[in-house]
Amino acid sequence: MKAGDVFQARPGKWIGAKVGVYSISAAKATRGGYADFDWFRITKK
Repeated sequence: MKAGDVFQARPGKWIGAKVGVYSISAAKATRGGYADFDWFRITKK
């Protein structure tokens, strides 16, 4: 899947990043589902 053009961050242009959580299942999966997140943490290591 093509997501679009590459974005080059530059001073004065970059305003932040967006983070998302997603899931996928096997093509033959017969049941749906959901996830309920209260929070998640991103740390720099």
